[in-house]
Amino acid sequence: MTRSILAASALVMIASLSACGGENGDTDGNTTTVLHETCGPDVCPSPPACGSGEVLTCCTCVRVPVQDAVTTTCDLLGEYCASTAGDPDISCFMPDGYPTPAEPTLITLHGSVDVYATGGGSDGVLVQVYQVDGEGNVGTLVGEYVSTADCADHEADFPTHVETAEEEADCPGPCQEKISPENADCRTLGYYVIADVPTNTPLVIKTSQDGGGSLWKDMLTFNIWF
Repeated sequence: MTRSILAASALVMIASLSACGGENGDTDGNTTTVLHETCGPDVCPSPPACGSGEVLTCCTCVRVPVQDAVTTTCDLLGEYCASTAGDPDISCFMPDGYPTPAEPTLITLHGSVDVYATGGGSDGVLVQVYQVDGEGNVGTLVGEYVSTADCADHEADFPTHVETAEEEADCPGPCQEKISPENADCRTLGYYVIADVPTNTPLVIKTSQDGGGSLWKDMLTFNIWF
């Protein structure tokens, strides 16, 4: 069995913010109530008094959103996007929606090394997969691979690739991407493949410069789960 993933050489944080423990009035005199609590009462034993148009979330007063959250469509964002705008589905983040993990199996992980920065192609990047130890830190090495410049030779094995309209026109496919929105220049993405990666197991992916050096900074992405 084969799975694909984009192992970024620069970390992109995608956060889902849920308020907790608060109920305050907005600027129109209406009441805003927090629906999903993400921190317990012990986090904030002495909560601050929030002003008009604010709501309390984890001991911090934040502005009440001016519109409902919707999913981002793929014409605006090439990754982590939806085909149509709609209500975000956060049911899997609720305790009664937690999935029951199956027993681990071994898969082969492959993909292109995405780059969150300017610069050239991403071949020569050391991609490493680790298990997580009992303390939540980087544990045992599962496998590693130095990315190569032959990504296009494996493109047919990749899943359907979603791109913005601009990137699809200038740099189509999963093995290249636009360097800057200001021009049509493309960079080639490196390819990696790592065998015997366990599913249903918390993992960490680390990317770094093969052999040392300063071209690619060390980046670790936690909470990887297949």
